[in-house]
Amino acid sequence: LFNDPTRQIKDPIGKRWWERGWPAAERDLVGYDFTDPDFLKHMRKVYANLKEAGLAGIFYDYPKITGWCHEGGFEDAKATTAFAYRNIFKVAREGLGQSALLQERAYYLGSDVSLGTVASQRTIWDNTMWAPPVISRAGLRWYKNRVIMNYDTDGKQVLDEFKRNGRDGVRAMFTMTYVASARMLIANSFSQMTPEMLHDLSRVIPFHAAPQSARPLDLFAGGNPYPHVYDFR
Repeated sequence: LFNDPTRQIKDPIGKRWWERGWPAAERDLVGYDFTDPDFLKHMRKVYANLKEAGLAGIFYDYPKITGWCHEGGFEDAKATTAFAYRNIFKVAREGLGQSALLQERAYYLGSDVSLGTVASQRTIWDNTMWAPPVISRAGLRWYKNRVIMNYDTDGKQVLDEFKRNGRDGVRAMFTMTYVASARMLIANSFSQMTPEMLHDLSRVIPFHAAPQSARPLDLFAGGNPYPHVYDFR
C-alpha cells in the first residue's frame, strides 16, 4: 500500500492485541494492495499453483487487522476499503475454485463484506468453551447460518469441560455447538477422549446439511442478551 513497504498504520484495528509482545517494527506495517493489477496477477499465479497442489482450504487469521486498510493508499484510486478487503477472498475463490473451503476470522468488524467468497466465518476470539457469549455470537446469526455461510465458534476443549462440569458439561458443549453453530472444531484427538465422550460426540456428528439453523425464540424477551430457547422444526 502507498507503494511503501516501510509505512506504518496510524491506528490499526485490534492494536491492543498487537501490543502484547509483537515487535513494533513488524506490528503496524501496512498490508498488501489487493487493487494493484500486478500484485493481483501474482496472486492469481499463487492460487493456481496451490490448486494444482490439491489445497482443499485456507484459514485466514487476523484478516481484518492486516487486510482492512481503512487509510487507503490503493493503486485503484476509486477503490473502497471494503472492495480491497473483499478482493483478498475473491481472488482466492476464483483461483482455488468453488469447492475450496475458505475461512475468515472476522470478529473484529463482524461484517458481511466477504459473503459469497468464503465458506465459513469465525465469530469470536480464541476460546475453547461454549459459554453464552461464545454460542450467541453464532446463534444470533441463525438466519444466515448454514444459508449463506457456516459460522464457527472456535475449538472445543472436551477434557477441560469434563473437569469443570463432567459428562453433562461435555454433552451441553456438543449440543449447543450443534444447535447454534455450523462447525465443530475439537481441540482434542480421539485418542485422548473416553469411549463415552466419543459416543456423545457421535450424537451430533455429522452436522445436518439442511440450509437452516435453530431460531432463538426469546431473542427480544426479558432484556437478556443471550437466548435461552432455540427452535428447530
